[in-house]
Amino acid sequence: MIRVFTGPTRIGKELHKIKERLEGGKSRSHFAIGDPRYRKAISGPERGIHGPMHALAKEISETFGEPKKFAMYLGIIKNIGLRKAYWIFSKIKQSKDVKTPGKLFVYESSYHKKAKRDTK
Repeated sequence: MIRVFTGPTRIGKELHKIKERLEGGKSRSHFAIGDPRYRKAISGPERGIHGPMHALAKEISETFGEPKKFAMYLGIIKNIGLRKAYWIFSKIKQSKDVKTPGKLFVYESSYHKKAKRDTK
């Protein structure tokens, strides 16, 4: 049995939606060349950000005021996983009296060995 597609594939539809969102619903030809929306419409994704882990590491490093520690945060996120990293980051952002959020993030992401219970 041969499958024939009559319309655009799902991936094609998603790409079309992204393109429309970047262009603000208009094609690039409707914008003047000096218009910032034109540059945004033709520019690709941000340089150096390849996926959700990179995006989260960049957001964490910029939020905590340590942009040069991007690689450290990326390594931590790769070790602990994306879900736990989001959880720790949101927990730190919600707390009000944190003096050094970067150190707290590293501490929260470190491995804590559970204490053994003495059963008799």
